[in-house]
Amino acid sequence: MRQFVAFHHGRRPSDMGEPEIHAFLSHLAINRHVAASTQNVALNAIVFFYRKVAKRELGDFSDFARARMGNGCRSC
Repeated sequence: MRQFVAFHHGRRPSDMGEPEIHAFLSHLAINRHVAASTQNVALNAIVFFYRKVAKRELGDFSDFARARMGNGCRSC
């Protein structure tokens, strides 16, 4: 959640929604080249926060850039 908030320049999560989550998850895959499991952990943490802490349901997350499966090796 800290990285998500920092990515959006300190905006409060309650002021953000699906577009900001999509942007962050795409950033992880495209710019940070994280492994698929890392991106999934980030998505699960964000969904947990919104459901359990903010008491807010989120929409569909099928159309953001997905990290490649594997160990995150750029040359693999």
